[in-house]
Amino acid sequence: RRRQKALAGVMDGRASVMFEDKQHDLTLSKKDQIAILEKDLISLFMHPRVGKVSKFLIPMFCVINVVCLIVSIGFSDAMNVNAYFTLFTVQSTELTLVSFSMTKLIDDLWNSGAWLLSLVLVLASCIWPVIKNILLFLIWFTPTTILSSRTRYKELQSLDYLGKWSLLEAFIIVVAVAGVQTSLDISQQARLGFLGSDFFQLEVNLTVERGITLQAYVAFASLFLNHIISSFHHKAERYNHEIEDKLRHQITSPPKQVMARIKHSNYTFAGRTKNGERSKVSARAVKVITLVSGAGFFFVMLGLFLPVVTFTITGVVGRLMREIDPDLAERDFNVPAIGIQVGEGTKRDVAAQMSSYFFQVLFFISCVVAPLIQTPFNLVLLHKAFSLRDVRTFQWSTQIITYWAAIECLLVGLVGLAWQAQVIVEYVADLVTDDICSNIKGVLETLAVNEEDAICIELRPSLGVGVVPLVFGILINSCCTAAILTISSAVAQDRYFKAYYGLRHDSKPEKPGFIRRKILKRVTTRTAHYGKDDNINRPGSQRLKKELRKSEGNRSSPNPMFSSASITFAAHPRESKKTATKLAPKMNFPRPRANTRDISSTDIEV
Repeated sequence: RRRQKALAGVMDGRASVMFEDKQHDLTLSKKDQIAILEKDLISLFMHPRVGKVSKFLIPMFCVINVVCLIVSIGFSDAMNVNAYFTLFTVQSTELTLVSFSMTKLIDDLWNSGAWLLSLVLVLASCIWPVIKNILLFLIWFTPTTILSSRTRYKELQSLDYLGKWSLLEAFIIVVAVAGVQTSLDISQQARLGFLGSDFFQLEVNLTVERGITLQAYVAFASLFLNHIISSFHHKAERYNHEIEDKLRHQITSPPKQVMARIKHSNYTFAGRTKNGERSKVSARAVKVITLVSGAGFFFVMLGLFLPVVTFTITGVVGRLMREIDPDLAERDFNVPAIGIQVGEGTKRDVAAQMSSYFFQVLFFISCVVAPLIQTPFNLVLLHKAFSLRDVRTFQWSTQIITYWAAIECLLVGLVGLAWQAQVIVEYVADLVTDDICSNIKGVLETLAVNEEDAICIELRPSLGVGVVPLVFGILINSCCTAAILTISSAVAQDRYFKAYYGLRHDSKPEKPGFIRRKILKRVTTRTAHYGKDDNINRPGSQRLKKELRKSEGNRSSPNPMFSSASITFAAHPRESKKTATKLAPKMNFPRPRANTRDISSTDIEV
């Protein structure tokens, strides 16, 4: 109805309410006004920049994601604990000790007292992915008469940032897989080769199943869909602006301000204070951000390759390991080792191997690759010269990398693993002690194991020394990324305002929020330096005030810089270009341009 009302207003001869610059709308024909209005009012689904295949694939994948998530939560196993024994050449088949589904896992966590972790898993892994896909579906079909372009972009940014928390359960499972997986060969560890390799062997694996694989796929596909929709949003906005410039202002090429390559590290903003000063990116703040970013990169590197989690194996297996070697029962893992360990025990079929490879790739992208390339991308965005179009593309890429640097999800998973691993251990101990360990009771008595310790395996996780530098590096990188993206966003908006002021209705910079205002206040400084776009020195200049004080202090010897001719020049902006050019060297001011329309009332008073 809003779209029809706007189009009816154009057809009846009234100016369109969609445009703020009324005088330009009146010069356009009805056909051109309708062409511009159609591009501004339609949704992404109807936009001409979106291909026919993409129009239907994106909503179809949103529906598929919701269906897969429902199936993974309620109707599929999340993971299985499997065991394989060899005792005196008697081989057992692979035994499924415990089978977990998502609903059962969340229920067990709640009953075991881990209420906070249970609620986080329900919100992050079950409810939020469904809500996100529904919102993406609505954003794709909603026109700008209901959801404005700027609001749509903010919604996509928020969904992209919050979407990574859907991978929380996947990261917890990855860490649990690495910790529970245990393989023991007594003859090799004790160097008793005469007993044979099949004297006593034990292999315990925690394998991911269809449920958790589907859930990780939904989280990954939702993030990918969010990136694609954001890309189509930028393409649609660029196309709308090009059509509007061509029809309203006969602009066929971008202004010089758009194509010029400018660094953010020494940028001077166009706005002025009441005293005539400008804001400029502080060189000192740029140096501090660069050094702190380098320190954060060093701490992240250190934390990635130091042990972040330690598993202590107790029970029968742990007792055997301690008898052979006291250090054998403790297993330390750093972040890359956790990802490598995921696929070691999965050898059943091709589907299980592909599932483990998918988890490995997802884990390495989020927890290793993204944190390592985050700092280089930030420094390039801060120090390299970009055009306005390139800086927005690179800024969007930097934001995506920052969102994918989801290593904090791993840290939350490590904290929650203390509860989740205990739930797994309880099931293993209850089911295995009566069934399997009772069959090898004679062997246990021979090895002098107490009857109260007759449980097969128990796992006790604890955080390693690598967590401290890892957390510290993540916090440093997060702060530096926030500062750099704030500077980049402010510079891009200022350049866009300079290039399209009076030409586009959205050229006015958006007012920053409270946090961004505080960041900009810290990273900018005030300066009285005026650039080449100034016609004459502005009022409030420190240099002008100094000369005024000198002239007032020495009345007997008049200052030639403030003669009647110079005052006449300041008081009469319509003075000829020739006279102004002659007066400029005497005043030691920059040569004015032919257009002196920007002289303010304070100049006339001076």
